Amino acid sequence: MTPKERITLAFQNRKPDRVPVSPELWDVIPIKVSGRPFYEYSATSFGKFPLWKAQIDAYKFFECEAWIPVEPGPSERQKEMISAKSYFVNPDLIQTEVTYKTSKGNLKEIKHSVFDYDMWSLKRLVENLFEDMPKYEEYFFENPSKLDYEIINEAYKETGDYGICEGNVGNTFFEFLTLAREGGAVQVIFDLNDNPDFFIPIQKRYIDYVSEVAEEIIKNTQVDGIFLNCGSSVLTVVSPEIFKIWDLPLIKKIGGIAKKHGKIFHYHLHGKGRALLGYLVDAGVNMMCPLEKSPKGDFDLKEVKDKFGNRLAVKGNIDPFFLNKASFEEIDFEVKKCIEDAGKNGGFVLASGDGVLKDTPFENIRKMVEACKKYGKY
Repeated sequence: MTPKERITLAFQNRKPDRVPVSPELWDVIPIKVSGRPFYEYSATSFGKFPLWKAQIDAYKFFECEAWIPVEPGPSERQKEMISAKSYFVNPDLIQTEVTYKTSKGNLKEIKHSVFDYDMWSLKRLVENLFEDMPKYEEYFFENPSKLDYEIINEAYKETGDYGICEGNVGNTFFEFLTLAREGGAVQVIFDLNDNPDFFIPIQKRYIDYVSEVAEEIIKNTQVDGIFLNCGSSVLTVVSPEIFKIWDLPLIKKIGGIAKKHGKIFHYHLHGKGRALLGYLVDAGVNMMCPLEKSPKGDFDLKEVKDKFGNRLAVKGNIDPFFLNKASFEEIDFEVKKCIEDAGKNGGFVLASGDGVLKDTPFENIRKMVEACKKYGKY
């Protein structure tokens, strides 16, 4: 069985020949494996390669199943609206200043890029809510058919038999606002509480837009799954009420689209979200990661598998801080326990709980992979 067949079957909540193993290799480990400067994989003006290329190479390097989520690229109109300049503050830090030119006036943001994280916002676009949000809407809400889906097709082709490539439709509504709003998640909570009528039409527009993006990904690519990121929309940050009002309607809409087309609907929920699981499964989510355990999260793999295993495939949840420092014997034990807790009858992918730390020894990652291959046979 190829890695692609193995992980795709598990994502479909079916049983492959063994438990797939796919550590969440976001930025730092793929860049370390490449041996190239971090900025060559950044979204700054110094970037040369898409990060997904380094991710595929890293999965090959560790001889495990690849998981590659890729979003469509901006339209030509959006590219023309943006002017950006990047420069080195020091050898380890790049600052990028971006201007968005709209018919209602300009918006500006400042981002930092380092080895650990690319394009982290220091100054977000929407400072004055009522003046700046319409400007951002003009940029963001493109005709979904005008986005660049060839990026996803290229990643899908390069992923090949090494694993699964999913189409990333974007973020929950709360996270969409958080990424744009100065003051971040805390300010967005105040905004939604103080001005719900202002956000209702924006929410509707966002749901329609993301839904159309999902349809276009399915129409224009061969991906097996649709991926939605929750970002800060977790119970570590928001209340269940905020989630149900502002995010659940979008999740239900994407769930319906995925079901209609026979696609995997993969939801990325880190932090705490145990109380949301029933809503998510009922909304059509049929694959979830990384299901972090306490203290960062509140998930128990065995509990999730026992309660939702007939409807939900799961991916998780070796703690990255544990993986960073653990002995081989401890890693072996933890892998075996995860497989015993969630691996029965398929529908499980062994993974790290939301990333792998930069200084994690490669030998520890290899041990995790080897232990899964040893204990995960069906």
